[in-house]
Amino acid sequence: MGFLMRAGRLRDRVQLEKNVPSEDPVDGAQREEWVHVATVWGELRDLRGREYLAAREIHAAASAQIRIRYRPGLEPLLWRAVVAGAIYNIEHVARVGNRPAELELLVSKIE
Repeated sequence: MGFLMRAGRLRDRVQLEKNVPSEDPVDGAQREEWVHVATVWGELRDLRGREYLAAREIHAAASAQIRIRYRPGLEPLLWRAVVAGAIYNIEHVARVGNRPAELELLVSKIE
């Protein structure tokens, strides 16, 4: 029997979006297009104290953490998360523990 993440902590709806470059049909210019891939349950929390300092060592802009169930293919800078209308760039993706049941996303809020 595998490890299961405690569902009680997963109270935030997290929309995962992927950056898909596209070409404008009129002028041929490259454009960024964010495509909705999935909506999952997660836990968003601001980083504080030592967590914040440790996250800044990984990436200077990380200011919050989102935990979700494992999902393959998430890559920093190519994906973003939307929680309650706020948009977060995914700066770093890490598995939590030895098993792939949970991911920790270090994110920075887009103002």
